[in-house]
Amino acid sequence: MSTKTLTYSGIGLTVALLASIAGYFTAVEMEAMHKQNVEDLADFGSKVVPAGIRSENDGSSYGLIDGNLQLAPSIREKKLSPTEKVILSLSRDNDELQIELTETEQTLQQQQERLQELRAYKAENERFAPHQLTLERRAAEELLSKHLDNTPGIDRFSNFQRRATNLATASLYTDIMRQYQLRLNDQSRAQLVKILPRFGLCFGDGLPHAINSHAEEAVIIKALSNADPSVLTGGLAADFNSIHSPCLKSFNRDLRQLLSGAETAPSVINSPPLPSDSLASSARNNDSAVDAAGPTIDLSLPLTEQLIQSLRYDKEIVLKQATQARQLLAEQTQELEVLKRYHDETERFAPLPSLEERNRAQALLLSYLEQTRDAKRFNSFEKKAMSYAAANHYSRFSTRERMLLTEATKDQIIYEIMPNFGFCFGDGLKFAIDNHQQERQVINALREQDTEYMDPPLAKQIATISEPCKTQLQQQLNAFL
Repeated sequence: MSTKTLTYSGIGLTVALLASIAGYFTAVEMEAMHKQNVEDLADFGSKVVPAGIRSENDGSSYGLIDGNLQLAPSIREKKLSPTEKVILSLSRDNDELQIELTETEQTLQQQQERLQELRAYKAENERFAPHQLTLERRAAEELLSKHLDNTPGIDRFSNFQRRATNLATASLYTDIMRQYQLRLNDQSRAQLVKILPRFGLCFGDGLPHAINSHAEEAVIIKALSNADPSVLTGGLAADFNSIHSPCLKSFNRDLRQLLSGAETAPSVINSPPLPSDSLASSARNNDSAVDAAGPTIDLSLPLTEQLIQSLRYDKEIVLKQATQARQLLAEQTQELEVLKRYHDETERFAPLPSLEERNRAQALLLSYLEQTRDAKRFNSFEKKAMSYAAANHYSRFSTRERMLLTEATKDQIIYEIMPNFGFCFGDGLKFAIDNHQQERQVINALREQDTEYMDPPLAKQIATISEPCKTQLQQQLNAFL
């Protein structure tokens, strides 16, 4: 072997030895750096996933604060690596999406009660719309006509009497369905049809005493066909009421017995399911299917890459939920606006709920007290309290007695009977109230129909002045029973 060859061999061996030594130390250093990175990122991850609010010994805080992601002091001070930036970005995205999802769900929940109310209002109102009420009335006419034809004693009626009797009983049936919001079950309806002919016979027997000509017969038929008593005027109206009112009073006794003894069931309105129901259910099903599968993570990857994959999976899930919630909120908001317009712009055909009926009476009574000279001795507080107290007793009477009150009868009670109670109650108030605080307590208690708004001594005093007024009122209302 030549000298030149030996020299090259020695140089090569030396280079290989030096390379091996350098590679060894490089590998040792890289392993140490990787171990340190894993430890740093493990601590880093605990501070950003999840981003809860944490406190340091020096009083500083980090995590999710007022919707913004705050970094811990140790993270802010050092320059983040690309991997740390990715993890931090994904964590921030997840937190912001979670905030948006929570806020959207809260808005949906807040709108839900009002949306249900408006849906129920529209469904109920459409059932009492003129077309629907006309169909109900026609069905009642056909049904009651058959029952009247089989009623003993109907043979003595003329064709006019039969026609008028059938229309009057059909109107009465429709008014009962309307006032009690179609809540009578099938058994109660059947019993109602059986007692209505009693009213028909009473009414039909009185017709000859109220009608003086064929022209008046035509007017009576027109008024009953259209359920419009305003067509009747003058002496004809007085004669009609003279036979109709006693028959209605007698019928109300049978109606009260029927309503008090029969079980009533709330009407079921078959409204379409809430959009939130189907969407939320679909979302839950999809999410549960994805959750069951879980994120696909390659366990052969470094821990930092596994963390990134997990964060990306969480972001995908929350993003899907937030997108569905945004879509649902947009649909619900649009429907809410449509239903609000329907409520505000459409004539109300459905009967007033008891509270609205009370409020209507209170407004009418307060207006009357403001205008009549008989109430000049009362101040504004006393008039307001008088109107609330009288309206409360008015609504309790119609509810308690379970009777049919026509609109004319309601107005008669409000304008002719209830002011007397108001005057009696107002005169007593002058001796019961000493200061503005008591005035506020009385108004709140009457408006909310809850004596808890008053101090016990004041509540007892108000009850004391109310008793003689209630006794007097009941004697006057007995005329309608």
